[in-house]
Amino acid sequence: FAAEPLPDDERPLALIATDGELYGHHQDFRELFLERLVQPRGEGPDRGFDIVPLAEVLTEPTGYPFRSIEIAERTSWSCHHGVLRWSGECPCAADARWKAPLRAALERLAAGIDVVSEALTARMPGAPDLWAARDAYVDVVIGALDEHAFAAGWVGAADWAPFLTLMEAQRWRLAMFASDGWYWEDPDRPETASVLRAAARAARLVDGLVPSGLERRMLADLALFSSPDHRIDGAEIYRRALAKVGQPA
Repeated sequence: FAAEPLPDDERPLALIATDGELYGHHQDFRELFLERLVQPRGEGPDRGFDIVPLAEVLTEPTGYPFRSIEIAERTSWSCHHGVLRWSGECPCAADARWKAPLRAALERLAAGIDVVSEALTARMPGAPDLWAARDAYVDVVIGALDEHAFAAGWVGAADWAPFLTLMEAQRWRLAMFASDGWYWEDPDRPETASVLRAAARAARLVDGLVPSGLERRMLADLALFSSPDHRIDGAEIYRRALAKVGQPA
């Protein structure tokens, strides 16, 4: 900002992080506001600020190290109740009793997937590091690396199919925690359906490798909560979510 320097001679900086989906999607014509904000105007008074690349402001001047900051843990931009909205009875919803059981069901499923994945990878050639491999698997997901080349780098010339199946299971195990699944007031919505389909994919991949019964246990856990508006339990929401994409429950 074109304002007086701070006491330590730093120029004032405002870093604004915002959702791209707000502009023209959630709020009509907001993209015009964004255009006005970032495009300099040749006429009229100076607007009082400049838009600069982050790389420019993140370079520490010689002899002037940046101050340290701390992140306020367990806080959210979209809810005044910390992160409760994604795990329990947040006051933002009239009846949020379904949120904690859904979270518990998926956390239990995730734990089961992890236990099986660790046991199976420990018996594979070279005992690859499951978590390092999962992180590196993003290159396959985005198409930067062929899956066979990826697998060969982790388990050599062994049968790649089980290893790649576990990587896919871990991919969808992460996807099932997409925040939109808990964001709204009722679980009988497309967002929660998407979360449940990801959970089904992860569970079925692992169940296909070993008789773990993960999907069966998850279904029992989902039956413990119900939709406040539609009076159907989580197991039925799960079945309907799969039916919409032609998958049997």
